[in-house]
Amino acid sequence: MKISTKIGILALSSMLILAFSLYFAHVHFADDQEELFSKRMTDEVLNIRKLQAKSLIESVGGYSQGVYNNLKKEGREDEFGKILGEYLKNVRFGVAKNYYIVYDANGYIYYHPSNEWLHTNKLNAKDANGFEFLKDMINKGDTTDGGYTEYTLLNKSNNTKEKKLGFTSKHKASGLYLTTFVSLDNIQKSLDAISAEIDEENKLNTLYFALISVAIVASIVIIVGILMKNLVSRPLNNLTAKSIELSSGD
Repeated sequence: MKISTKIGILALSSMLILAFSLYFAHVHFADDQEELFSKRMTDEVLNIRKLQAKSLIESVGGYSQGVYNNLKKEGREDEFGKILGEYLKNVRFGVAKNYYIVYDANGYIYYHPSNEWLHTNKLNAKDANGFEFLKDMINKGDTTDGGYTEYTLLNKSNNTKEKKLGFTSKHKASGLYLTTFVSLDNIQKSLDAISAEIDEENKLNTLYFALISVAIVASIVIIVGILMKNLVSRPLNNLTAKSIELSSGD
């Protein structure tokens, strides 16, 4: 095998190894960036939804305090739960038509949009995973600033589990608890759709990177081949010819 051919093969092999190394490094970097972006986006969206739930409770809390003060002046504060429930019947927010519930420390439900829950005791109510979420909500509501509870409900219409995030605050004067919810499943669906778009874009970028790498390697190989021919092969061929002439005694 000619020296120039060996050098060409060595150069080509080096270029291919470099190209593959860069390709896999690019893929690894893109995956890491996608995972990091997805995590940050998930945390940010979840924090926004948490603030949304808390602000909704605070807005109703401001209204409820005024109602309670007026009822107390009239000596009718025992009607507070009922009147607050009547007000909340017409309050809905978000695409999923989220709602509020009002209850006391014993789990008695003063207001709930479902007749199955209304005016019943649900202190020991459990979610789809056996978690006593109402007790947890009461405990979170007893804290100074209220708190969040994650739980899973069974949707009886389609027999699927739905993850919820509830924020609970306690109305100190009446002792009643007020909770509202956001759907974590809706958040996850939105995030999955965005992640799918990012993944598709990363695949296209990786394909473009691979094509560009192949084009660059091919160009370098052609250039190296031309240089090898002009700088190595031709002088070697001339040297061989001269050696033959010398050996022949010419």
